[in-house]
Order: sequence, then C-alpha cells, then structure tokens
Amino acid sequence: MAQKMRPSMAFDAVGGVLAAFFALVQLRLVLMLFGDGYSASVAATLGVMEGRPHWRVYQSRVLGPALVDGLSQITHDAGLAYMVFSVIALTIAGYLAWRLGHHIGGTTVAALLGFSLFEMGFAFLLTAPWLYAWDYIGVIIFLVFVDFVRAGKSWRWFVGLFAVAIFNRESAEFIALWMMAEPPIRWWLARRGGAAPKRLDRAMLIAGCACFIAGLGIVEALRRALLIEEIGPKLFPQSTLGSGPDFHFRLFENLAAVTGAAGNLQNLVVVYFLLFLAGLIVTLALRDPARWLSLGLVHLALLASILVFGAVFETRLYVEFIPIALAAAVTFVTASAAPRRNPD
Repeated sequence: MAQKMRPSMAFDAVGGVLAAFFALVQLRLVLMLFGDGYSASVAATLGVMEGRPHWRVYQSRVLGPALVDGLSQITHDAGLAYMVFSVIALTIAGYLAWRLGHHIGGTTVAALLGFSLFEMGFAFLLTAPWLYAWDYIGVIIFLVFVDFVRAGKSWRWFVGLFAVAIFNRESAEFIALWMMAEPPIRWWLARRGGAAPKRLDRAMLIAGCACFIAGLGIVEALRRALLIEEIGPKLFPQSTLGSGPDFHFRLFENLAAVTGAAGNLQNLVVVYFLLFLAGLIVTLALRDPARWLSLGLVHLALLASILVFGAVFETRLYVEFIPIALAAAVTFVTASAAPRRNPD
C-alpha cells in the first residue's frame, strides 16, 4: 500500500499543474457542448450586475457576476472574461479536490482519486446552455465546507465561509443549517455511545442560527436593492415560472418529470444518479456518524430543496454535491485498501 505522506511543494505543484490543465480541458468541453448557446450563460451572469437577471431569485447571487464584470474591465470582452473566470475557478476547484482527496486518504493515490472524481463529476453534470458563475464558485465553497467538516474546524471558520458563500447562492444557508445541527447531533451521538457527552457547543449553534437569519436578510436586501427588471418572463414566455416570487415552487412539476423519466434515457440516467447519490451520502453518514452524519443530513436536505424548488433535470444544480461524493468515494476506497490485521 502507498505510504502516507505530508503535502510538499512538489505535491502542491503537481496538483496545481493538473488542475490548470484540466480546467482548460473542461472549458474546451463546455464550448463544444454549448456552442453558440455559451453566450447565453455569459449574458445571464452579467445581467445580475445590471439589475436585469432572468429571475428575481438570481439577483442576490452577486459574487460570481462581480468577479466576471471585474475581469471584463481588463479584457474588454465579456465572453473572454467569462472564459478566464471559468479557467481560474476550475483550477482552484481541481486543486482543492486534489487536496481534499489527500486529506481524507493520506496518499497521493487518494489525491489523484479525488481530483479525477471532481473532473469526471463536473463533466457529467454539464447541462447546456446554462452554466452560471455561481455554479463554479458553489463547488469551490462546498469543497472548502467538506474539508472544514473533516478537519473539525471551529465555528469561526464556518462563519467566515458563510459570509462569502451567501453572496454566491442561497445554498450557503445549508452551511448555517449544518452549524445548527452539528452540536446537538454530536452531543446525542456521544450520549448514545455510552460516553460522557461533552458540553453542547453553544457557540457553534448560536453562530449557525445567527448566520441563517442574517442570510435570509442579506438575500432579500440584495434583491430589493439591486433588481431593476426580471427579464425571464419576456425571454421565456412559455415558462411555467411566475415573475417576482422569492422562490419557485416546482415540487409537483418535478415529481411528474421523475415519474415519467422511464421513457427518456437521459432523464432516467439522472434519476439513477440521484438515487445513487442519496445512497452514497447515507452510507457515508452511517459509516462514521461522528464526522459525517450532520453533513450527510444537510446534503439530503439540500437535495430535497432542489426537488422542491429547482429544475430536477438541470444537472448543473448538483455540482455542489461533488465534494461529499468525492469524500465518500475516497473514504470507502482507502478503507477497503487498508491492510487487514492477522487475527493471530
């Protein structure tokens, strides 16, 4: 078995070079897959900065559009700025996946497995013609989130991550939910195991509640302050989405689509993927509840929220699940590869 190693400059350099190269590969794939439709994602992203998003719910997602807009001031070309942003974001995400694999498995093989799963997962989840700036940043945030959970970081780290994530997408609220769920679940697990439970981590719990409430306020404040016009109803007059709501309720529409997936191979593959993903999350949570149970429950809640409010077959929505799937795969593979002790 490969020996565990500490990250070195050479290790980081290899991960960085691989991440940069495959970021270009992913961009090439996106451009080939999306074709002329690529410009639609660029326009939709920058529409947030102009106060004219497709839908009101997008207006609070300002972090990615602001970065793309800043790059466009340098490139003087919005399309080129979006491509540069994409390469930078994918390089960062690929490197973080490399590091997360190593942090969990402790070997270069584990790092390579984590990196490979990220690249394959991102490619699999591409859905033309939409790939927004907040999708790229979302997977970065959740890679950091999963690594923070693995490392047992204090509440201050999660508050800092939330403070960035809330300006990217509302999924940041699930970081706050984890902060609220982790202390009582950890306390209950210790009590259930027969050990004297540690004191409830009230600081983490209070910080999570504060972040969740603050997040709701920030999202609504950004939408009210920045929105000029919601252009989705004009661009997509046949859409079932109404104009102006705080969220799009799509549960019955999604349930009908899922139940009718048997006649569509592409949709059927997505249904199988979602079932596999849910099973993977549950298995990881049960394998090591002390570390992963709260995170698994939060990801299941995130998955349920997509079923209720998202477009279930718009697979770009699942890029934020790549980190926990990566963590599960590396955990299972490295555990099965560990040498078994001779009972003698």
